[in-house]
Amino acid sequence: MNTDLKLALTHLARGELLQLRKGSGKGVAVFDGHVWVTQDSDSEDHVLGAGESFALDRPGLAIVQALSDASLLVFDVDTRSGPDAPGHAEAADHVDEQHAEQ
Repeated sequence: MNTDLKLALTHLARGELLQLRKGSGKGVAVFDGHVWVTQDSDSEDHVLGAGESFALDRPGLAIVQALSDASLLVFDVDTRSGPDAPGHAEAADHVDEQHAEQ
């Protein structure tokens, strides 16, 4: 199995658009370049650079436009919270271990 992250990246040339329908529950992580992100029913736009990410939280269309040549990853965001969320128990165990050491 090839797990090379470069194969999963989306490459956009400057000015190119990526449309994400039903954006809620998805995230955008920028690995190279700069992008502009806008989504339905959100009065704020977002500019992301390399090393930054944004979780889409509106149910409609989201548009990502490359402000420069860019490489990005579109991923699923786990929107669960509370004890059922992945990593919740591990985080609680880590805090307990820190207090035990003091």
